Amino acid sequence: MSENLSKEKEQEKQENINEQKNDETKNKDNLTQKQDVDTKKEEKEDKKFNVAKVQKKEDSKKIEKVNTNKTKKEVKKDENDKNKKPFGRIILILILLILIIAIIYVIMPSPEKALEGMFKNLKEGNFEKVNEYVNYAEIENITEENNNNIMLESEENQKLFYEALQWNIKSVKTEGNVATVTVEVTNKDFKEVISNYMEKAFQQWFLQGNLDEQKMQEYLVEELKSQDIPVKTQETTISLEKQNGKWKVKVDDNLKNALYPGLIEFIESIENG
Repeated sequence: MSENLSKEKEQEKQENINEQKNDETKNKDNLTQKQDVDTKKEEKEDKKFNVAKVQKKEDSKKIEKVNTNKTKKEVKKDENDKNKKPFGRIILILILLILIIAIIYVIMPSPEKALEGMFKNLKEGNFEKVNEYVNYAEIENITEENNNNIMLESEENQKLFYEALQWNIKSVKTEGNVATVTVEVTNKDFKEVISNYMEKAFQQWFLQGNLDEQKMQEYLVEELKSQDIPVKTQETTISLEKQNGKWKVKVDDNLKNALYPGLIEFIESIENG
C-alpha cells in the first residue's frame, strides 16, 4: 500500500512536470507567434516606410526636373528679353525719328506746302487764307486785265471759278530762295466758258441794243455752273519765291494758264482777230 502511494505521488509529480512543460511549450509557442506577428508588423511598416521613401525620392526628382525646366525657360526668357531690348530700342529710335521728321515737315515751310495751300484754299473759297501763299488781288486781276465783264462780284460766285480745280504735284526743285514746282492741274475749260458767255452777251446786245451788267453776271454764272463745260488738264511749272521766311507763289503766265486753262488763248484770239 505504501508503494502504491509512492507510485501515485511519483505519477502525479510527473504529470505536474509534464503539464508545466506543456505550459512552457505553449507559452513559448505564443511568444514565437507574437514575435512572428511583431516581425511581420515591422516588415510591413518597413515596407511602407520604404515605399514612402521611394515615393518621396521620385517626388523630389519630379520637383527637381520641374525646377530645372522652369530654370531653363527662365534663362531662355531672359535671353529672349535681352535680345528683344536692342531691337525694341531700335524701333523706338525709328519712331522718334519719324515723329521728329513729321514735326519738322509740319512746322517748316516748303514750296510744295505753299502751292498745296494756295490750291486748297482757292477750291474751298477761303480767299483771305489764299493770301498767305499768293497775292489774291493779282489772281483777281487775271480775269480783269483784258475784260472787266468776266469778274464776279460776290465771293460765293467767285468759288465757281475753282470748284472743278484739281492738282497733282509731280516734282519740286529748290535753289536758295527760288523754287519751281512741276504740277498737273485740271480745271474747267475757260475758253468754252468765255466763248459761250460772249455769245449770250452779243445776243443780248443785238436784241436789246445794250449790255445789262446784272444780266452779264447771270450769264457767266450759268456757264460756270453748266455741266456741259469740259475740263482741261495740263502740266505746267509754277515758280515760288521765299519772302521773309515764307514761300509765295509767283503770279505769271504759267499760273494763269494753270488756274484758267484756255482763257488767255481765247483773249489773244480775239485781240488778233
